[in-house]
Amino acid sequence: MGKIKILLVLEATAGGTRRYITQVLSHLDLNRFEPVLFCATNRDPAFLQDIELIRKRGIKVLVFPMEREISPISDLLLILKMTTAIKREKPDIVHTHSSKAGIIGRTAARLAGLAKIAHTPHVFPFEMAVGGFKRKFYLFLERIAAKWTTLLIAVSEAEKAVALEYGLFNDKNTLVNTNGIDPGLWPMADAGERGKLREQFGIPKDVFVVGMVGRFMPQKGHRILIEASEILLKKNNNIHFVLVGDGELKNEIRDMTVLNKTEENFHFFEQTDKIAPYYAMFDCLVLPSLWEGCPFTVMEAMAMRIPVIASSVGGVKEIVEDKVSGLLVPPADTGSLARAIEKLCEDRKLCERLGEKGHQRILEKFQLSESIRRLEDIYQKMIKY
Repeated sequence: MGKIKILLVLEATAGGTRRYITQVLSHLDLNRFEPVLFCATNRDPAFLQDIELIRKRGIKVLVFPMEREISPISDLLLILKMTTAIKREKPDIVHTHSSKAGIIGRTAARLAGLAKIAHTPHVFPFEMAVGGFKRKFYLFLERIAAKWTTLLIAVSEAEKAVALEYGLFNDKNTLVNTNGIDPGLWPMADAGERGKLREQFGIPKDVFVVGMVGRFMPQKGHRILIEASEILLKKNNNIHFVLVGDGELKNEIRDMTVLNKTEENFHFFEQTDKIAPYYAMFDCLVLPSLWEGCPFTVMEAMAMRIPVIASSVGGVKEIVEDKVSGLLVPPADTGSLARAIEKLCEDRKLCERLGEKGHQRILEKFQLSESIRRLEDIYQKMIKY
């Protein structure tokens, strides 16, 4: 048997989905698989750098003008263009990712006569903060696309549960393959290194640093953290917040700290590929998201033995064991988030215990090598379906 040709389709080339695709295409066994990537580059220009690295592995990449929002005419033309490209490439399997590429790619694969189609939602679009009409429309589209999807590859048990709840898939055509990281890339920082980094970035050495890494968008819950900080700083001004990332809400979030007169306790940094030094400054990481798939930032912090406080949403609940390997709080609950941060600020032994347990959790359950191995096994089994 020759190599299995896998065509991956992605429009959401930013954040976790960008990371997922680059990891897969950087580690997939090229002796057994021939991957091809169809993608857009509108979301994040930095993805162009990833494309160059992917192409250096000898992997073919084709860029398509996929837009995030629904556009009937351009979407139809894109489906026709992609259908032609799929017929030309003749892949054994098409594996689509996220909502827009999931609908476009699966439709094109169906029109091209392809029988093996996989999809990974990375959170279904109807789970997000959208209006009633959009939510129903997205669910309608997902129901149609599900009919010609061979296999749903969910990134968490929570994502699988949503697919079953809405009748999109069943136990027989749904598998779970969680994200993973390479723990070796996320070493723990000692006290000396932490102090040097804080000095370098203009952060006092002796404060409790609450860190957050993620795009400034409604999903991530930056506003909730700002509201929680108001509660905390009234009691203890020795807490500082380091927010790392870019996005549409960054200026608004920064303005909120000015309005609240807490700007001296906040430090904003742009997202870079070298993110470990920022983590190294943190005493804890927070992720107050409203919805999530299987977030890498939580895994990265845990690998570095940094205690995590996160919303109990999506796959987060499977990464973090509440009060064992981190703390979980209800989404959009400012008071609970503030209390959890205060608890860690006052109990350094608890920080150490959660950090150590979190590190062990990553080693046992969320290693990249295992995630890639499972995906390769899934692809090989799909050929036999």
